[in-house]
This record gives sequence, structure tokens and C-alpha cells, in this order.
Amino acid sequence: SEEYREQEVRLNNTKIETKSDSASLVVAQANLAAAKDGDAKFLLKGKDSEATAAKNGWLAEAKASGSSNSNLNFTLDNQAKAIGLMHQGSNANENSKLDVKLDNQATWELAPKEDEAEQRSTINALTLNNGSVLDASKHIPTGAAGTDYKVKLVKQDGSDGTLTNNSEITLANGSYGDKFTVEGNYTANNGVLKVNTQWNTNDPNNGKSDLLEVTGNVEGVTKVVSLKANGAENLVDGSIGSIASDLGKNSTSVVRVQGTSNLRNFTGLTRTTGAGELQLASKRVGNATVYFWSVTST
Repeated sequence: SEEYREQEVRLNNTKIETKSDSASLVVAQANLAAAKDGDAKFLLKGKDSEATAAKNGWLAEAKASGSSNSNLNFTLDNQAKAIGLMHQGSNANENSKLDVKLDNQATWELAPKEDEAEQRSTINALTLNNGSVLDASKHIPTGAAGTDYKVKLVKQDGSDGTLTNNSEITLANGSYGDKFTVEGNYTANNGVLKVNTQWNTNDPNNGKSDLLEVTGNVEGVTKVVSLKANGAENLVDGSIGSIASDLGKNSTSVVRVQGTSNLRNFTGLTRTTGAGELQLASKRVGNATVYFWSVTST
């Protein structure tokens, strides 16, 4: 009905959570006949703001029913933080629409929804601006090598949506087994990706590293920044013996793109013990493009 369309909630320096173990924290009910009918808006801002999902609930949910759907614009601003996963529903006609925007040093910290086999957020679009951070490094499951989060981007008509990184995505937490998958397209305007990589000369697997995987197409340029386990930037853990013996050697993959990439969409320079400079290089492997560290110079 009309009275439920285009509602808006704005919260400043506010902490919100639910006592339920399974209820969604922010919900747009399915009451639209078509996606064009209007958007609900949720804004959380301020450095003291934090929204935390229930252990079996969505952080934000745009619901859908047999004949209706919903649209929700979810915005974090001015150092606000949100923890959890998000979901947009679908029906036989089209998907609901959940647009997510982070601005001005806001943080979306991905965290497991414990009743889900795969830790996936499904949304229409995600935009990171002005020092904001998508944090895929937290809450490693017991016994796992690292995190394994996915963000599926799908438009109302079912085509791929886009993650726009004009700020930062981080997998860096001192371990080397974290993975973040963008199920859709990825574009960047001087975006940053932070990862941990360990690489030793005698490792037959060419080291181990956090991995960003994109199933769709990539545009723009992202700077890849490697961190040692102790947090020092532009350094790789491990030891490459020497430039003379290791020149041209490559690490394991840091980024893998299944769609189109121009071989220059991800760039980076780093160093490791015993060698000089490592440069992020790329190559085609079948239909995919992979990016990896390569020993290039002293």
C-alpha cells in the first residue's frame, strides 16, 4: 500500500541489535508491485553507531513474496559500523533491490550467519567511497584456514550487478587463507585491496595468500597492498633467496577474475626478505585472468 512506500529511517551515533537469534535487523517488507514503485531508506551514521545482526539473522533484508517485492537503500556514513550479512529476496517476476553504500570511513564487517552453509550476501549493488572499508577478514570459523565470504550482486532482471570499490576491501588479518568472492562485476576508481601473502623460495606451491575472486567482469584500477602478519604494509612474509636465483619467479594467485580483465586492473609493489622488489603481474589461465607477485628487480 502507498503508506508503506518510500519510508526513511535516519540514526546518528546509535547502537542497534536484536534480542532474537534469527530476526533480521533492518527489514523492507514486500509491498511493491514492481521495483520502480519506490525505495525505503536506512541511514546509520556517526562514529559511535554500530548495527549488529543476530547470529542466524540478516543485517538487512529486502523481502519478496509471490507477487510483491521491496526496495531498500542501506547507507553507512561518517565512521558508522555494521556487522553481518545482507539479503534481497526474489519472486517469479523480479528480484527485490538492496543497494548498499558506505561513505566517509564507514565499515561493513562481514560476519557469519550461522544457519547458512555458505556465507553469502545477495544485493543489487555495493559502493565504497571516501575511506570506507569492506572488511572480509573477521570471524574465521573454528578449524578453517580463513574466512570465505561471498557478495552476490544481482539486478532486478537477474543480470549481474556491480561492486564499486572507490575505497578499500581488506582480507588482511595476519593469516594467509582468507577468500572473498565477488559474484558479479567489479569496478574501481583508485580502490585498494589489502591482503596477507607468505612466500618462501623452496615452497613448491609458490606460497599461500588471501584471494579475491571475481566471477564477472572487471574495470578500473585497484592497488593491491600486501601486509606482513604483524601489520607492516608493503611487505610479504617469507624469504625469497636472491634476485639472481629467483628473478621471474611467481607467487600463488592473489586475485582471480573469471570474466574480462585487461591484465592491468590490479597493480602493486611490495618486498620480501632476501630479495628486492616484487611486482603484481598477471596472465591468462584458460578463460580466467590471475594476478600474482613476481620477483622483478633489486
